[in-house]
Amino acid sequence: MSIRSHYLLHSLIILFLLPTVGIGKRNPEFDGKWTLIPEKSSEIGLYKTLTLNIHQDASTVTIIHIWGKRRSFSDTLILETGGAVNQVPVRNRIWPTNVFMGLSMQPGTIRQITATWEEDGMLLRLKERYPIRGSQGVALISSTHTYRLSSNKEILTYKVTRSSRKTDPEIKYVFKRAGTKEAYFMELEDNWEIQGKLPEQAFLISLQGIVNTHGPKL
Repeated sequence: MSIRSHYLLHSLIILFLLPTVGIGKRNPEFDGKWTLIPEKSSEIGLYKTLTLNIHQDASTVTIIHIWGKRRSFSDTLILETGGAVNQVPVRNRIWPTNVFMGLSMQPGTIRQITATWEEDGMLLRLKERYPIRGSQGVALISSTHTYRLSSNKEILTYKVTRSSRKTDPEIKYVFKRAGTKEAYFMELEDNWEIQGKLPEQAFLISLQGIVNTHGPKL
């Protein structure tokens, strides 16, 4: 085979492989609404809580962070995956992870974000660069956001690391699927007399055991 034929063959192989490089395997199990488990998560100053909505299509992932409830802030990212640099305009000054640090985003600037699927679709990694204003002026911040799905696909762990936060505790938020693993309680009367509420109380306690057969619900 001639040198020219070798070159042509190698070029065709490279062109064939290029569409798959860096794309990774997406995972539809990420899709849906996720609600925060506060006791397993980092404290959220002003907003107190965080909800995630995730949706995917063939080449993009949409992530909506909703900070707070009645007083809320929403941050929507529609990102092309596979390592492409997404240019996301900044339209609001709010820096939601900690609004009391005296730091603010810069409207009119750009957030540069890459999104890649890793670990056979069990991890989504975002790498982000953006300018932020603090007491010392404007600085360029780099951060990494990871969204990891548990092996049973019922828990999502979101972690944030920043170039400016090397020694502080990690920022971690743990979520469950919205509408799952809900718990309820029933307040019993303080009446345990045989001629009083004891039969009813005993019935309710027995009922609790049945309800919780496959997991804590009551």
